Amino acid sequence: MKILNAGISGIQDPGRPGFRSFGITPGGAMDQQALRLTNLLAANEPSAATIEIAAGNWAAIALSDHLIAVGGHNHQVEIAGKPVAKWHPHLLQAGETISIAAPSGGYAYIAIHGGIRCQPVLGSRSTFAAGGFGGIQGRLLKNGDLLPLAVLSTLTAEKIIRRIKGPAHRPFGLAGSQLPAYDNTTIRIMKGLAFDHLTEAAQAQLGDNLFEITAMTNRMGARLKGVPLATRIPQRSFSTAVQAGTIQLSPDGQLLVLLADAQVTGGYPIIAQVAEADMSILVQKPRGSSIRFQLITHTIATGLLLDASRQIQQLQKDLDLHLT
Repeated sequence: MKILNAGISGIQDPGRPGFRSFGITPGGAMDQQALRLTNLLAANEPSAATIEIAAGNWAAIALSDHLIAVGGHNHQVEIAGKPVAKWHPHLLQAGETISIAAPSGGYAYIAIHGGIRCQPVLGSRSTFAAGGFGGIQGRLLKNGDLLPLAVLSTLTAEKIIRRIKGPAHRPFGLAGSQLPAYDNTTIRIMKGLAFDHLTEAAQAQLGDNLFEITAMTNRMGARLKGVPLATRIPQRSFSTAVQAGTIQLSPDGQLLVLLADAQVTGGYPIIAQVAEADMSILVQKPRGSSIRFQLITHTIATGLLLDASRQIQQLQKDLDLHLT
């Protein structure tokens, strides 16, 4: 597959955990749920590398036939100039062009059967552009890149292709109820180490007020704009381990939410942590939109994550049964 218009895109898989002690962030896909779902539809393992599109119009031409699936939020997809549905498997034939546009922003994922076969670094193919490794030459994709793709297909992929090419041409895909609730504006959080440093009024304001996602947002983190939150004790800068979803309080009382490529330690007070089950919803919010927070317990957050994992497992079983 040859890239015609790269926009802002890179190769991403679930990431490279286990190297924080060396200062290496896990990284990986911003929307991990979309990554897993598109890989499922393309008959891939959950860890397969995909194309993550962060901004701009994206287009490529197929040099051979490929089973693909596209997921994301607010994206328009065309194959050979004709609109096609997201969250469905499609057969992209040699010579056909696929194009993806995101009028209102968000992350899109293109899963291609067999995954992107670039060289793994520390067990992952994810692009970490700030570190200059992973993906293709440690950089974002550019026009003219040739993606290394698998040629052989699995039995599941062959079954999907036969369904797509069959005389009845019975398309199938994921229903809205099986996708992350991208339209939700409430993000569930747990108390952080410095939550009790907030005044009682600030603790109430955290749950009662809307916070705007500003333009100062990228793969490292999102700066929010809202009512400044006051602390009852002076802020002190002691570096503490952080991860994607960590919510820090900046000196001006505004919130910083760390995302996939965040540093491994930070000095700002950690007042909360986003429930992992809601990270897909958060990262797909466009700049200028507003969210609110709902405080939950660690037990509830763990249950939400387990529910999401069980849903993926059930979808895989449903797919296998559907293709029988």
